[in-house]
Amino acid sequence: MADEPMPSDATSSNYAQGNRTQNQDSRWNKILVWFSQLVVPLLLGSFLFSGILEGYKSSLGDKKDIIDSYYRPTRALHASCSTKNLELADQYGKLAGSYQLLFNEFKHAVTHPELAAKPGYEVILKTLAKNTEELANATKERANTVHQCRIDLYIKYEELALVTGTYKQFKRFASVRDKSLEKTEKQMKLKMEPYMATINSEDMMELLRKIVPVESDIPQSPQKYLDEIAVYANPIVTLHQLFQTTELEKFNTEQAFFKSASNLFAREISARQSKGFFSYLF
Repeated sequence: MADEPMPSDATSSNYAQGNRTQNQDSRWNKILVWFSQLVVPLLLGSFLFSGILEGYKSSLGDKKDIIDSYYRPTRALHASCSTKNLELADQYGKLAGSYQLLFNEFKHAVTHPELAAKPGYEVILKTLAKNTEELANATKERANTVHQCRIDLYIKYEELALVTGTYKQFKRFASVRDKSLEKTEKQMKLKMEPYMATINSEDMMELLRKIVPVESDIPQSPQKYLDEIAVYANPIVTLHQLFQTTELEKFNTEQAFFKSASNLFAREISARQSKGFFSYLF
């Protein structure tokens, strides 16, 4: 068999160069694979992590907004309404006492005719009547203020329930509160019925103006006159004592409602705040 011809120098050079090119291509491919497997995911992961981190920061900001914009103002308004409610109950009690003091003093004047002869004694009754009238007007204004405050507070409750996603649970607490207030109102109306016919028969201030003028000429039948006044006096005092008791019952109902709703909102906000970064990811 004849020997195969040996490759020329040019052919050997081309062959070696081809091998080097293949080796370079192979290394480059490995680098690309390594880059795609390690570096690219790392870069993409960095961008993804930054996005998640920003989202987490935004979530924390939203939670702080709930506290600053809803939770804290609601608690502040509740405290204000509670104070006004207690002041209203206290004013009803003071008004009942003021009416009682006025009627007692009038009775004392009628049963002691010698007092009417003393100069200036009439000023005492006029002063008592004026103070009672002013307290009655202030109490009426306070009652309107408390009523509006309760409406505003309930709206705050609803807003907080919506932003915390607890509206269904909140409405259950609100239903309990509404039923309790309705029961209190019904009981008050039943207790008021025996007195309403008498109270409606004459305006309150007209009664006071009837009492005030105490001249030297005492009626021939003082007891009959006192009995006539007592028809109005006793119901007025009793009714305002009833109003005081009713307001305290409403106060207790509102306090129980606030406690339930506030705990609900606080638990939800706390649960959101307590979630760490990894909890946010999942």
